[in-house]
Amino acid sequence: MNVIPIALGLLLVMTAVIAQEDLPKQSILPDNPLYGLKTLFENVQLALTFSQQARIEKQLELAERRLAEAQQLVDENKTELAQKLTERYQERIGNLTELLNRTNLTDEQKQTLTEKIANRTVVQYEHMSEIIDKVNDSAKEMIIRVRENILNRSQELLDKLAETNRTHAFDVFGRLNNKLLERLNKTNDSNEIDDIGNFSEHGIRIAGNDSRLQELIANATQRHIDILREKIGELPPNAQTAIIKAIGDAERIRERLLNRTEDRLERPIINSNESETQDNIQTNTTTTNNTVTNNTSTNNTVTNTTMTNTTSTNNTSSNETLNQTG
Repeated sequence: MNVIPIALGLLLVMTAVIAQEDLPKQSILPDNPLYGLKTLFENVQLALTFSQQARIEKQLELAERRLAEAQQLVDENKTELAQKLTERYQERIGNLTELLNRTNLTDEQKQTLTEKIANRTVVQYEHMSEIIDKVNDSAKEMIIRVRENILNRSQELLDKLAETNRTHAFDVFGRLNNKLLERLNKTNDSNEIDDIGNFSEHGIRIAGNDSRLQELIANATQRHIDILREKIGELPPNAQTAIIKAIGDAERIRERLLNRTEDRLERPIINSNESETQDNIQTNTTTTNNTVTNNTSTNNTVTNTTMTNTTSTNNTSSNETLNQTG
């Protein structure tokens, strides 16, 4: 048995899996004289992509190229160029979202693209975090805003997906949230802790009134709280403020979910037979009231007839008396 082909096959599979979670390495960067030709060729490719679905996928690919270039430049201490590329990344991603909203694609195609874009957001978020760790303070603030927008955009995509398939949207949210909670274990960045907390809270909106999904959110929130409580013991007192706030926010989210569950359990449930009986009682009561009303009307008619007859009789008697007198 030849082991070498099997080993090579496994290596290729492993490389493919890694590539899915990583950004493509770029050989031509902005400080290269050929970079202008590279971006020109990209724009020509995009212009010649006529399929709406392929065009959106191409925009995603180009956005991630800009992010990969920025990360490579940061590694080379070229932070100014890296900052410009994060801005171009944001511009590409913005075009991508706008293009997705304007397409005439079927719901199924939109779901596929939305899921693909959303699944890439955590990868992009992680790489943006690595850039933030390496840039100087003057560039850090802007890039932090770009990173925050990555998760905000992901929430918008999940909301769109939930409009057509809430359960599917929640499955995508769950995968992303799990990856972010894994990242929460590794970071002490207060901005990142806030970002992850806000994303986790958005799960309530995606779950809607589905009690099963709300229960899953409550469990995930408890895991979020447990991670934060473990983390707070590892930090010095002056770095614990953000964690304490995040724990309080997460506990309030979980309490809201548990209160919703208790409200559903306490609400009286009327089965279909009881409901039908109540409807019949109400219908019969209405019918009886109508009958009483009709009977009353009939009695009034009879009374009026009797009075008329009596008057007629009295008039006859008076006439007879007058005739006798005459």
